[in-house]
Amino acid sequence: MSKGIRQIKIILITCNALTTVIFAIGSILLWMTDYETLTNSVLKAVHKEDWRPYFEQHVFPPNRFKTFQYLALLFSLAWTCFAYWFYKKSYYFAQIVSNFWQESRAIIRQQIQQFERQEKIFFLVLLTGFALRGISQIYRYELQYDEAWTYNHFISNGFLISAISPNNNHLLYSLFACLFDYLPIGAKYSLRLPVYLGGLATCILFYWMIRSIWKWQWALVALAWFAFSPGICFYSMYARGYIFQIFFTLLATWASLKITTKWTTKPSANYFWFVWVLANILGFYSVPTYAYIWMLLNAFLCIQMITKNTNWKPWIWANIFVLLTTSLLYFPLLISNGLNTLVAIASTEAPQGEAFLNYQDKVADWILLGAGRLTSVYWFWCLLILSMLPIWWKTKSNVIRRVIELILLFLLFPSILNLSFGTQPPYRVWCFLTIFIALIIPLIGSFYTSKIKTSPFLVFLAIVLSSFSIWRTEVHYAIRWSAELDQEVKKIATTLLDIEFSEVYLFSNYDKPLLEYYYLQDQQRLKVLMAAPDSKNHAPFINAPIYQVVLWDKEDRVASQEEQAWLEQYYPSILYEDDRVVLRKANQ
Repeated sequence: MSKGIRQIKIILITCNALTTVIFAIGSILLWMTDYETLTNSVLKAVHKEDWRPYFEQHVFPPNRFKTFQYLALLFSLAWTCFAYWFYKKSYYFAQIVSNFWQESRAIIRQQIQQFERQEKIFFLVLLTGFALRGISQIYRYELQYDEAWTYNHFISNGFLISAISPNNNHLLYSLFACLFDYLPIGAKYSLRLPVYLGGLATCILFYWMIRSIWKWQWALVALAWFAFSPGICFYSMYARGYIFQIFFTLLATWASLKITTKWTTKPSANYFWFVWVLANILGFYSVPTYAYIWMLLNAFLCIQMITKNTNWKPWIWANIFVLLTTSLLYFPLLISNGLNTLVAIASTEAPQGEAFLNYQDKVADWILLGAGRLTSVYWFWCLLILSMLPIWWKTKSNVIRRVIELILLFLLFPSILNLSFGTQPPYRVWCFLTIFIALIIPLIGSFYTSKIKTSPFLVFLAIVLSSFSIWRTEVHYAIRWSAELDQEVKKIATTLLDIEFSEVYLFSNYDKPLLEYYYLQDQQRLKVLMAAPDSKNHAPFINAPIYQVVLWDKEDRVASQEEQAWLEQYYPSILYEDDRVVLRKANQ
């Protein structure tokens, strides 16, 4: 046994033992407590003691507690058996990890050694441009609603709450953000640093994948659009988990292509299956909507295995492992909300019943332009798809054909899903399609302009594509729509903190998580009461106790005469006002 394998074996056995002890202690403590004690502990940990009715009715009702106890006991026993089996096989698993690490290092080293001098310069220029643009965006734009909400409910409460909360759909990001929250920098930057680094890693992985299929010149042209495209720039700035979803989609797609090529030998096939499993597990853990990507990659692999009549065993075992591990990672969500929660997250019926063409236009617009309503883009989407058919027919390259089949499968899926089931997820869900749009650039470019190989032309094309992406990202409605609102809320929070208010009554829903976030940054907790009747913080406004300060909505809410009169009588002093809201102080 080599020294490296011995060290890996010790680490695996130690982690296995610690995990077994943690699960055993957790199961014992769960049987020693009761529902009331558990509820009190959870609500106190997240500082939501006033949410008890909602928690007991919707999140974790009493009838699920006994089920949870038995499931935890069964799981602990099953894990103990697994831990014993894992211990017996620890040398085998240490070998797998060692071989995986060595092969990964060899592939990375090979990619680095293949870099040409001119290629390295252009690649670093693009990465530097992406890095500087990301820093600028993070600095210019204040936190959005979703970012503040994630910080308030998960990250500010630590690793454990982030990992087990049934309402957290961005688990992997939240754990990274909890780690970065310890850095001695402002929360806006620590929240966004994980996705910023994730964006850099995604660009590098994308170039690596394209470089392995086409010449480096076309890989750079594709990267010039991809790195500055709306989906990549947006989720490399805003603190959500989608950039990690895109990263692991890239990794799983690359592994799928390697698995389905003829020249893959058995040892390397095992390596690529390992990568495929790892990428899918972490993709699921990034965002539950990764279910779409997992289904499409499986459809692609099934088609290839049927046509080639290959061995199905690796595919079956890989998916069993992916599903079992994902179920374990999402266990808190499943036990509290049920299995249908994952389906509901990954499949959202059209809230407004949009017509097919309207919805498809908006999906294409979100990824390509960001121009907003009434922008016809779906025709161009279809044109891109049609332009690949002649290439598939004429090319003799097995890899290029597989790439085209993947592109067709992914780009047609929003239309197929909409036509078959009427399902229309939010447009941001489709951000991973940016990968497959970017794949079209070297595919079409290298085929239709095969006679043009001069560097000046490709440099010009890269500049045009990157400039277009930068322009469309800068004016994209997903980035611009709340920029002014976020700055206004920061001013309101500063006003409240300067005068040392401890509570506020809100008529505007958007401001709540942002105000709470700025108070948390000042080591305080703001008591928020809401006019919205469906809010967990709802309180009456008229004929009620006089609150310290009221944030009145002038834009979206139509107030009654009685509310207006009550406001003027008891909250006469204006502390802040803009076109959207007015902040009024109560009489002394």
